[in-house]
Amino acid sequence: MDDEQQLNPKRESYKVRLQRNKSISWLSGPKPPQQLLGPENHYIPHRLRFLGKLEKRTLSSTNWFRNGVVILVIYALWIIANALLAKYSWYQSSTSLGTPEMLSCTSSFWSRLDGCGLDGTLCQPFETQPMPYRCPRGCESTTLANKRTVGLNEPNGMTLVVGGGQEGEPLASSIYRADSWICSSAYHASAISKSKGGCGAVRQIGQHTGYIGSTKNGIDSVSFPSSFPSSYIFEDDVESSHCEDYRMPILVFNIVMSVLVSLILSPKPLVYYWTLICMGYWNNALASEPRSIPPDLEGAFKDFLPMLFVAYCIWRLVVRFCLPFWRNMPIERTVLTLVPFWLGLLVTVLGESPLDRLYGPDIADNPDAVVTIVIVVIIIVVLGLNQARVFRNTGKFWLYIKWYFLLGLFVIMPACLLPTLSFRLHHYILALLLLPLTALPTRVSIICQCFLIGLLINGVQRWGMDSVLQTKESLRRDAALGSALPSFDSFENNTISWEAIPSNMDDSWDGFELLINDVLRLKANASTHSYTFERNDTSVPYFARLAYANGDEAGDFTKAATVFINNDTMVPPEPGPS
Repeated sequence: MDDEQQLNPKRESYKVRLQRNKSISWLSGPKPPQQLLGPENHYIPHRLRFLGKLEKRTLSSTNWFRNGVVILVIYALWIIANALLAKYSWYQSSTSLGTPEMLSCTSSFWSRLDGCGLDGTLCQPFETQPMPYRCPRGCESTTLANKRTVGLNEPNGMTLVVGGGQEGEPLASSIYRADSWICSSAYHASAISKSKGGCGAVRQIGQHTGYIGSTKNGIDSVSFPSSFPSSYIFEDDVESSHCEDYRMPILVFNIVMSVLVSLILSPKPLVYYWTLICMGYWNNALASEPRSIPPDLEGAFKDFLPMLFVAYCIWRLVVRFCLPFWRNMPIERTVLTLVPFWLGLLVTVLGESPLDRLYGPDIADNPDAVVTIVIVVIIIVVLGLNQARVFRNTGKFWLYIKWYFLLGLFVIMPACLLPTLSFRLHHYILALLLLPLTALPTRVSIICQCFLIGLLINGVQRWGMDSVLQTKESLRRDAALGSALPSFDSFENNTISWEAIPSNMDDSWDGFELLINDVLRLKANASTHSYTFERNDTSVPYFARLAYANGDEAGDFTKAATVFINNDTMVPPEPGPS
């Protein structure tokens, strides 16, 4: 047989071409192509066919409401109700100490590393009168994206709370380091409710030594055994009003209204589509996923018009081939559109996910994120194969293959080859890439389509239309720079010393910065190689971290060297940046 094939290469080539042509012909679909006539043309269990009669009864009983004037009045009342709820939720709070300052989930009195300047002067005063504040609900889900050094501890993937004392201690004894996130600390101290947020008063009390970590109200805090120049406690007996976070009631109200609009008003498909787009966008902007606390209305309006343009393109290219087929099926349309739509719209709100963002280094550093990616890819592949089957039956398989090939060849591949830029797949980009595959009047298509539209709105409203290609600097967040690290030399006579800048790095660095107990205590030129401790408290350890500097910019700091003044000893730092 092998000899026959070698003697007849043309015959073998003909067989290969024939098989290839058969495969291409099969992928091109049947002749003539199948015509999809809508959801009623697809399989549904016999026991559920009573829904057809129920759909007709629902349409006939709600016919009076499907009037343009009625729809306009209800939509106007819906918009006014959202505006009033947002105003009541964000802009009417007060306390017995005055108007509270609205805090975000990461607000604190202290900046990381050298952000507070030499001896913390940029973060003064360290002692203040009680300051009224207001915190939103849900800050326990806001966690560190990269490790943060607190003495020898390096908390990561958790809220930043240092100290707070043990369970059952009064507020006056629950002392927190100034770099602790105030709202998470308030949860930890039971000063406000995690589920409702609220108002209170916080007072800075200056230096404190010995911060005791604990777990209270589901919030973990970190211990710090040494001193820090700024601390705070929460005050008791502060009267407040209009301080609860009403984002959840606003969300419930909008979900209920969307169900009533779909079932009772049953607007035309185009009106229904724009209702989802506008309602979803402003629900997230004002309540479920605002960009800041209080909501950044300027930023929301800035991206609203581009979002409307993108939504129009999606209607023309995708949605009009699917959603109109459910016009006379209000019950099924309500279930198949609103459930996935709200899931997509609230995908970053419903629960914590190990997959923070679709960026290679983040995924590689988190095994749980890899598992999540595998599951997501499997789901996309399974659904994609189903959609490819339907596209084949309708004769559109090669049309979509051609357009996706051209997109990859002339847009994605050249963009990924640009220097100094890294690829990051934002989830709104993922939605845009997958939405064209749902331009079919099938139940699977409308479910996936509405989920992706919700995902698109979530991404655009929350983070804006970020580029799919970004510099490593913009993706780094507060992670280490990857710069060179200096080395400590010795500790004796209360003086810690370090090695000089190597001669091959003279052009990159011209000095040093030294953190003692996470506070910048020295900013010196290249000729300074030591620092002498003041013998304030010899009973506690001190933690020293050193970095090269170039002008006002510092490189990475070393991990902490532990200094014991009482016996003149030093434990060298572990390798690597902090």
